[in-house]
Amino acid sequence: MMTLAAARSIRLALALALLWASPAAAQIAIDATSNGGDNAGATSSLTWSHTTSGSNRFLVVGLTADYVPSDLVTGCTYNAVSMTETSMMGVTADRYVHLFVLHAPATGAHDVVCSASGTTYLSGGAVSYTGVETSGQPEATNTGTCDACTSLAVSVTTITASAWVIGVAKATTGMGPIVPTVTRVYESGNGLTLNDRDAAITPPGSTSIEVGFSSGNAAMIVASIAPVGGGGGGGTGTRSLLTGAGR
Repeated sequence: MMTLAAARSIRLALALALLWASPAAAQIAIDATSNGGDNAGATSSLTWSHTTSGSNRFLVVGLTADYVPSDLVTGCTYNAVSMTETSMMGVTADRYVHLFVLHAPATGAHDVVCSASGTTYLSGGAVSYTGVETSGQPEATNTGTCDACTSLAVSVTTITASAWVIGVAKATTGMGPIVPTVTRVYESGNGLTLNDRDAAITPPGSTSIEVGFSSGNAAMIVASIAPVGGGGGGGTGTRSLLTGAGR
């Protein structure tokens, strides 16, 4: 007959075995970036190629469009699969900014196509991530605007441990002085940027993205994305992953 002490020892051994056998928690990482340029306001769509790879993929598209006088954007697709628009914001006396996302985009090189209901200026870019939870993302979003300002900070409250925070921003005057801790991967100068904190936010809580620019008006959409298994991440600070091209 098994003693109580022996039974406890077996339960402890099984618990430790399950812990050691558990897969390592996923880390969110950047897969690839792409700059869609702009359509010079001559057509009703914008198309560019983006290449994705890796596992647990998540695609983010930042898009800006003219006031004409209302927003004409009807949506974006990747490899002909419709993306989900999380938010849209207007920059005072300037343009609209949109954030689109797609879970599990097809691997390889495919076209991002953003469309409008009429001829309008469109500019955009994309970033794909790996290690992102396969459904229900982004887990939280927030928006913010400012007028006659030189920087804009917008916060979002993350829900999952080790979530990442991203933000798409548009300013009337183009991006200006770099805010401390911001690193720009490249810049083409029309004031559209897609940024992330390059960090796993643990414990969950309020986290902000801040962008700087020459004095003007601005709007930003921020969102948090959760890792598969609530696992870690890396890095510190805020970086700018892409900027739109054109005017």
